[in-house]
Amino acid sequence: MSWLLRKYHSATIGLLSGFMLGSVNELWPWKTVTAWRTSSSGEEKPFLTENILPGSYLEQVGEPPQILAAVLAFAFGIGLVLFIEWLASKLLKS
Repeated sequence: MSWLLRKYHSATIGLLSGFMLGSVNELWPWKTVTAWRTSSSGEEKPFLTENILPGSYLEQVGEPPQILAAVLAFAFGIGLVLFIEWLASKLLKS
């Protein structure tokens, strides 16, 4: 990865950004199930889901959207990445 970043910095950053942007659909916490499938054990499992906005989540799903928890998890993730970067820079200076 470091070789790619040294040789092709812009293209590598673009590719990694595309991966992150493309994963937003899978990571989106507010979804409604549109189709179900039956597993080999006869259990009903979600098959297709559709992303919905947090404001309509309570109406469509019947559960609170827990926006505060989602924002705190997002902030924790950013904080964790920043902490790891800070720690790595301190360890490299030593």
